[in-house]
Amino acid sequence: MEEIIIKDISELADVAKRIVDKLSESRKVFFYGEVGAGKTTLIKQICSLMHIKDEITSPSYPIINQYFWEYKGVQSSLNHIDLYRLNELEEAISIGIEDCLEDDSYCFVEWPALIEPFAEDKFLKIKILHHGVSSRKILFL
Repeated sequence: MEEIIIKDISELADVAKRIVDKLSESRKVFFYGEVGAGKTTLIKQICSLMHIKDEITSPSYPIINQYFWEYKGVQSSLNHIDLYRLNELEEAISIGIEDCLEDDSYCFVEWPALIEPFAEDKFLKIKILHHGVSSRKILFL
């Protein structure tokens, strides 16, 4: 397990770069952390490094935000999913979570505990913890 402590949001870009480098191993990333830990903020940094031009917003209410872009002639897509408001695995299945986890798109999932049964060992798992007032501890699980 790798652990990084950041003391300021400006250090988040380095963490995002490490995650982008790991996306060649898996396009599926689970983000764990309390409310306000910085999951969506980190995802915005990652998307910026991936050359996604759209404004990245929290999918708390729509549950899934989809982004499509082209970079250096390659078409890509990302499903940004927030499962915070779901209570049952059946709800996740009804929104098509299995398809999102099995296709070749990028898939970033916030609050993934509900769908852990679908998690494969190759999925990248990131946990963000409060570490003091403005610091964060980021764990690569």
